[in-house]
Amino acid sequence: MGALAIDLVNGDLTNEITVTGLPLDTRKISSWPVVYNIMDAVGNESSIIKIINVVDTIAPQYNFDLAVTTLWPANKKMVHAASLSGLSDNAEGDLNVSVQITSSQGGSNEGERLYTINVAISDASGNTAT
Repeated sequence: MGALAIDLVNGDLTNEITVTGLPLDTRKISSWPVVYNIMDAVGNESSIIKIINVVDTIAPQYNFDLAVTTLWPANKKMVHAASLSGLSDNAEGDLNVSVQITSSQGGSNEGERLYTINVAISDASGNTAT
């Protein structure tokens, strides 16, 4: 339990400590009060409150499936190139998704373009997966 209660008259009262606020719901990010209370034989009472903070330190998970790897011929038509699926977070449902696509001239063929897709996903606690 992590608590000790000693009374000058009644001695060791550790086994008499009552605890409220347990068990914690560790699936919910929050601050949880846990109260330790003790009373001696004549009714003198003492209590202490410990605040237990449940925090999220784990980044969200995602799967990135590339539908195609080559856009050929280069006919300047829109082609579905990627999809993002399987978003999940251990503690929260709200996720922020940022997808950035950049292109540049490059490659071995004239007029060929290179595309870079950067994905970043963050949760409300600030954990980010890229």
